[in-house]
Amino acid sequence: MNKTTLCLSLLCISVSCFSQTIDFNQYEGLYSYGQVPEDFTKLSSEKYLEDMEKMNTNNTSEQNLKSADNYYLQSNFITDEILHNGRVVFGDPVTNYLNEIKSELLKGFPDLNNAIRIYTFKSKEVNAFTFGNGIVLVSTGLMAQVKNEAQLAFILCHEFEHYIEKHSFTSYVESTKRSRGDGAYKNLNKVALEMERYKYSKDLEGAADLKAVELFKKSKYSINAVEGAFTMLLYSYLPYANNPFNLKFFNYGSFRIPKGYFLDSTKAISAEEDYNDRTSTHPNIKKRKQSTLEALGDVGQFDRKDFQVSEENFQYVQKICRYENVKIYLNERNYEYAFYINYLLMLEDPGNPTLQKNMAKALYGISVYKTARSYNAEIHSSWRKTEGSVQQIYYMAERIPAKDFSILALAKIWPVYKQNMQDKTLEKMCDELMYDVLKEHRVKLKDFKTAHLAGADTLMLDLSLQPADTLSVKEKEKLTKKNKKTPPVVTETKSGENAYWKFAFVELLKDELFLKKMQQRENDKSPEEIAGKRGYNSKRDEFALGLNKAIVVDPVYIKVDERTNIPINYIESEQSRLSISQTIEECADTLELQIQFISNINKESSDVLEFNHIAMLNDWMAEKIAHLGSEVDILNSNQEEFKALSRHYDIEDFMWIGVLAITEKESGIVLKIINTLLIAPIPFVIYDLLTKDRYTYFFSIVANANTDTIDMVYFNGTALEDKEALQKSNIYYILLQMKN
Repeated sequence: MNKTTLCLSLLCISVSCFSQTIDFNQYEGLYSYGQVPEDFTKLSSEKYLEDMEKMNTNNTSEQNLKSADNYYLQSNFITDEILHNGRVVFGDPVTNYLNEIKSELLKGFPDLNNAIRIYTFKSKEVNAFTFGNGIVLVSTGLMAQVKNEAQLAFILCHEFEHYIEKHSFTSYVESTKRSRGDGAYKNLNKVALEMERYKYSKDLEGAADLKAVELFKKSKYSINAVEGAFTMLLYSYLPYANNPFNLKFFNYGSFRIPKGYFLDSTKAISAEEDYNDRTSTHPNIKKRKQSTLEALGDVGQFDRKDFQVSEENFQYVQKICRYENVKIYLNERNYEYAFYINYLLMLEDPGNPTLQKNMAKALYGISVYKTARSYNAEIHSSWRKTEGSVQQIYYMAERIPAKDFSILALAKIWPVYKQNMQDKTLEKMCDELMYDVLKEHRVKLKDFKTAHLAGADTLMLDLSLQPADTLSVKEKEKLTKKNKKTPPVVTETKSGENAYWKFAFVELLKDELFLKKMQQRENDKSPEEIAGKRGYNSKRDEFALGLNKAIVVDPVYIKVDERTNIPINYIESEQSRLSISQTIEECADTLELQIQFISNINKESSDVLEFNHIAMLNDWMAEKIAHLGSEVDILNSNQEEFKALSRHYDIEDFMWIGVLAITEKESGIVLKIINTLLIAPIPFVIYDLLTKDRYTYFFSIVANANTDTIDMVYFNGTALEDKEALQKSNIYYILLQMKN
């Protein structure tokens, strides 16, 4: 593994205003609001010690006590890593609504209602999960799919029962028994042990379903929601709707996407409910539905409803989650899915500026990756593996050549930019696409037509997704008369004099600004002349950035001892993470480098704004790392938020820094013991056997918000223990590279 890859992998472990009112025309994202809950502010070590104090040690074997200790240690630290990674939000409209449903379900159980805390998890996965401490996370993916409040209520009942029955703890204890080969697991081979793990997990899920039924029946929610929830889960691998894609979406005038770039029909939806669940942690949908409906019995529907809290709120928060999921798909580079989900939202609001810009980002992302020849399985799923109407997007994106797609993307994005000319991100997208068309794909400006073919209908230019009946009577009459006089002449030719792509800019070339920019790009240097000058150079060892100030983002410190059952030393890692900030600050003061920390550890309850900033920065960095890994020079999907954050702090440069201290297992120990039979090397071998193999790695990334680039990736590893002097020398050198 090269140093850049390792540095970025290690980092993975780890704007201007955020408010509760959502403006969908200027959707900024789903962020936290209000006072930061104690779940996020209390140190993991404190939670661990509190849990151990509450544990009843009477009649508890030493082995089970050890299992409990390990469980509380790991569960608290792992839970907090999830809470602090920027994907969990609190105080937002979605979380508030979920907690209202919780209160409705548990109004007869006040203690339980207080013990369970629900937060929203920003994830495209359709899921909800429960931690042993009473925290329940509900994904935006699930919220985007459920059909009503009652279905959501039943799913929450299922999660509540996991907590009530302490399934997380019992599952951990059982896993420990399997790993030791105790009791029923004695003498089982590896495959058999794995099958037992799946069986145990399915048993717990089935038990949670049946218990959930009893809790759900106590509510006033519609009984039909139980079966409906399982039906929703059955189709959850698909988008929330299956509207056919309008094949005329990109067409206007003589610009017609050839039919060969679209499927005649999309793959039928299979949605198999009786699938083989032998290696699954959950019973298949058919089994779950049957057993749950049997437990439900003949409960009447009288006085039961789909909505008890608010149908209006449900629709509102679901819309938020669908918008948020488009952001997630863009951030994770699943551009086709982002485009289709965004398309579904555009069917309801075609002129929405946020949706128009999302469309631009998706098309831009596909185009840049295709041009860079990095449009592969890493970011692109084959259309053959996709079902339903979304398959059309995957097929189109895969089949249209890179040159044609760059032209198509530019033709679609430029009008969006013209409506938002203050948007520098859209402008840069257009500039880059112009460069790609004229330089990377070697198309000449003179190759593009300046007039449509005779009889071509240009009214489609501004219709977008609007149905035909939105045309005025006069427009319909005009179109009808025109078609009667001159039959429309269009072309779907892929190449030749009248190739379809040559008509992409007929209207745009009448725009003086567009023409001027295209002419400027045509006069740019060729790709060969600027090769190696775009993007981050991973081979640099000296940086000399010349910075005077920077933001340090949530420093990371991880201590690992591979000789132990729990390799990560959570307690020491937390303490070292708290102290490393002081070391960074001391080194920065020596260099007269102004730094400001934003961190999620040991936070005060008033730091919600900083909490949101870290969430945005983590998303930016995750996406940038992915682009760097594919060696693609591309704007991040949330680059404008990064710039806004930079303006908020009046600082352009942001730094991620961390330490990884490892104590390895003894390697080659048998060979070393044999070597002790030789008289000469005995003293040296014995010393080596008694000495711990310690390694300390320092890593840092510096990013510039103004340029949306990574300007420094530093990594250094040494076979030394992470003593204070070693820390200071390496951190000083990192900061020196920034300051120099």
